[in-house]
Amino acid sequence: MRDFRAQTFILSICIPTYNRCNELTRTINSIVSQKRFIESNIIELVVVDNCSSDDTSKVCLDYKRKFPNTFFYYKNQDNIKEANVEKCLRLGRGKYLKLNNDTLVHREGSLDHYLNIIFPFIRDQNCVRPFIFFGNGNLKIKSQKIIYTINDFVKVVSFYSTWIASFGIWKDQLNELTNLYSIQKYKLINDVVIESILLSDFIIIDNSVNCISITPNKKSGYNFYEVFINNYISHLEKVYKSGDITLITFITEKFKLLIKYIIPWSFEIFTKRKQFEFDTMGACKIFFSKYYPPLYLVVSLLFLFVYMGQNIISFISRKFNK
Repeated sequence: MRDFRAQTFILSICIPTYNRCNELTRTINSIVSQKRFIESNIIELVVVDNCSSDDTSKVCLDYKRKFPNTFFYYKNQDNIKEANVEKCLRLGRGKYLKLNNDTLVHREGSLDHYLNIIFPFIRDQNCVRPFIFFGNGNLKIKSQKIIYTINDFVKVVSFYSTWIASFGIWKDQLNELTNLYSIQKYKLINDVVIESILLSDFIIIDNSVNCISITPNKKSGYNFYEVFINNYISHLEKVYKSGDITLITFITEKFKLLIKYIIPWSFEIFTKRKQFEFDTMGACKIFFSKYYPPLYLVVSLLFLFVYMGQNIISFISRKFNK
């Protein structure tokens, strides 16, 4: 699709969306209601609709009428799945393109915060370009940290690197990326993150809390175990074999993923089936393909029992207090 829009912005907030009209409305409103968005013309909001069947189109066209110069809406003729992430980025006109989930409500001042990080590098005539990772309070660091290696990045960020809303890229670097297809293939953004880091001079990890996540009515659409065990660990293996992370970092990250993500989410998926509709086909086979050694099995069982015990005690305690 040719884009006949002429204006260039400093920041584009790029939101790929599909059938989440209610959550998207709250997300959009939290951005367009901010003073910085209303009173300046340096931020645009880009929403690319993946052929939704709900009222997404109606809602977005209403916002387009209110903000004709700073709100851009495009609806795909077909559902192109994860390729919609790349399309959304490419339609952004800002010097910096930041991805945003359709379930992420911004706090007042978030746009100013993003601009404060970006502006110094736009003014820099030497074209220094950091890769900026937005942790949104999920990481065990203070508000901001500067690092220089992929190994340190993996140690600090861990599996939060899979979250698309943590990702942003400079517009002039977008065409240099060769791994954008991997988002659709693996349903993860990790390969793009690593390539973006390699194109950059250093890494800024920003852990300020700028958004609040809304839990959608249903969360589903992919095989949880295929994506977060097979695909993510395969990605780590590739980065380890390339020499960008050490063996210790690789093993530690597998344990982190198992204990802090796979076990807790597995408990949620199998005990709250009305809320989550993830595909779990072949879960055991996928698990043992990456966690076969006995040590992993013993640790996973131990933490599963501990986690289940904590939830059972918490449930009994709530019932008793009532």
